[in-house]
Amino acid sequence: MTNITNCATQYDCNHDELINQTNSGFISSLFLKVKTAYERHQQRRIDRDAFRTMLNLDETSLKDIGVTRDDIIYASKLAMNESASKELEKIRATNIATARWK
Repeated sequence: MTNITNCATQYDCNHDELINQTNSGFISSLFLKVKTAYERHQQRRIDRDAFRTMLNLDETSLKDIGVTRDDIIYASKLAMNESASKELEKIRATNIATARWK
């Protein structure tokens, strides 16, 4: 003979466990998204600080690095969803490849 009370209790227990797992997954996913957004924001701040530092360098130092002041200004004005440091690295590689630094 099956005890209906036990079945109902078992269902309730499984249902509550499923809800907790779903909520836990949602919270974990939300936390990961917030953490990723914060890390991107922090990296952008670090990059912008580096650009400010580079703008204070003299022309000879910039030439040694492989960029011009105009290159730095251009890269620093890119949209926030674009990587200014990666763009500046591309510009630097192009400058060096075209032997603009003689």
